[in-house]
Amino acid sequence: MSSLNLYLCYHLCLNYMSMNQDPSQLPQPNYTEPQQPGQQPQPVQQPENPMDYLNSISAPTKTKMINPLFLWLGIGGVLLIVLVLASTLLFGGRETGVERYNNLSFRIQSLQALTKSSSKAIKSSKLLAINGSLSTILNSAVPELQKLSASTDTKVAKPVKDSPLLVEFSTLSAKLEDARLNVRFDTTYAREVSYQISKLRSEIKIVTNETRSAGLKLYLETLDTDLKNLNEQFSTFNG
Repeated sequence: MSSLNLYLCYHLCLNYMSMNQDPSQLPQPNYTEPQQPGQQPQPVQQPENPMDYLNSISAPTKTKMINPLFLWLGIGGVLLIVLVLASTLLFGGRETGVERYNNLSFRIQSLQALTKSSSKAIKSSKLLAINGSLSTILNSAVPELQKLSASTDTKVAKPVKDSPLLVEFSTLSAKLEDARLNVRFDTTYAREVSYQISKLRSEIKIVTNETRSAGLKLYLETLDTDLKNLNEQFSTFNG
């Protein structure tokens, strides 16, 4: 056999063996990048187990428990604040019996001073007579209330400088002065005094219902009757 025939037989045998060999046993090419000098080899990351991931997301979150003592203290504090605010709204703006008695005396004194100072500005003789009667009744009421206050353990005081009643009558005086300058004093005065008498009678009724003094109750009822008759005359005055 010639050399050429031997060469062909050799290659045919190699091809036949490669076709029948398991591919997994064949040499695999290395595709990894060449490692640089001084570079540390990187650890191979293992794939995460799916069961570990499910367990991590399904684990219950631990909640912090509030101390019951602090919880009840907080509730008690809120309830206390609510009670204080409610008490302030209900009772904080109410007057005491002494304050109502003194306010009644203040209004009588203020109205009496107004009737006295306005008498010179009144033009109508009819209105002047009505005003004189009111001034007389109020003038006698001031010392009478001071005398009867002893039986009620109440001391009549003078109004303070920033009293709302003083501000009210100061505003009223300015209004009457403007009416005098515009020659409308009599009708304006009659209307405003009628309004003041109505307020005075309301305060008299409150004090009358509250007082335990029979003498004070009797006097206030008589005073209210006199004021009622005068109020009708003021309210019907038309100049």
